[in-house]
Amino acid sequence: MKAYVDTNILVDLVLARQEFLFDAQRVFAVGYADDAQIMVSALSFVNTVYLARKYKYPIDEV
Repeated sequence: MKAYVDTNILVDLVLARQEFLFDAQRVFAVGYADDAQIMVSALSFVNTVYLARKYKYPIDEV
């Protein structure tokens, strides 16, 4: 199975947004367990890094 992860889920995981972190971790855990192939667009990565920098997250952790 293939699953497309949108920017919001990636942001929830990387920036550890408490309201949504558990669900985001579950999505990526399914991919890690090889139950699904997780796909993320390049633009989602760029947007996540932008938001991390905007909200002063350590960029080396992102």
